[in-house]
Amino acid sequence: MFCGCLGILGHGNVAGIGQALHQNLDFPYYVARNEQGMVHTAAAFARVKNRLQTFVCTSSIGPGATNMITGAAAATINRIPVLLIPGDIFATRQVARYCSSWNPM
Repeated sequence: MFCGCLGILGHGNVAGIGQALHQNLDFPYYVARNEQGMVHTAAAFARVKNRLQTFVCTSSIGPGATNMITGAAAATINRIPVLLIPGDIFATRQVARYCSSWNPM
C-alpha cells in the first residue's frame, strides 16, 4: 500500500504524474529536496511499517533519476519495497522537424 508520494516535479513528469497528483488530493504529495534522500526516507518508512506500506518516489529526468540509484540499490539489498518513477524524456529534441511549415529546401 502506498501512503503518499515523495518527489521533485520537473521536466519529464509534470504533465502525467503532476496532473494525477493534483486531481487526487487525498493522496498526499511531499516535496523533496534530494532524490537519494527521498528514496532512503521511503525505505526507512517501509522498514518501520514492516514492509506493508511505502512511498512512491518520483524525479525529473537526468541527474535526478541517476541520484535515485543509490537508494534503489540499498532498498534492493535489504529487500525493502519502494516504487521509483523517474521522469521521461522526449522521443526527439528536434521539435521543428515535424512542424508542417518546415521546409528543408
